[in-house]
Amino acid sequence: MLREATRDLNCIHADAWAAEGGCGWGVHNDGVHANRIGNLLIAHRVLEAIVHGCPELAANVLRRDADTEWTRITGQIKDKVVEPVHRWEDA
Repeated sequence: MLREATRDLNCIHADAWAAEGGCGWGVHNDGVHANRIGNLLIAHRVLEAIVHGCPELAANVLRRDADTEWTRITGQIKDKVVEPVHRWEDA
């Protein structure tokens, strides 16, 4: 019901309940709240929903990171050590 409502309202839906997968180790000893692991699982699910719901956000990050010193340095290292068949851009 919530998924359909968010779709009808053109909102992003992150299923925080399903993020924990029904595992007890993601729940605090109080039996109600998420513990640190559960919070990380939920945060990942929220980030995943945002990225899938706003693909332009991910594209913007890729564009921003395409021309940085770190990208240039790691690209040079990759060109020296990665076999051509394992290059990302060749896939």
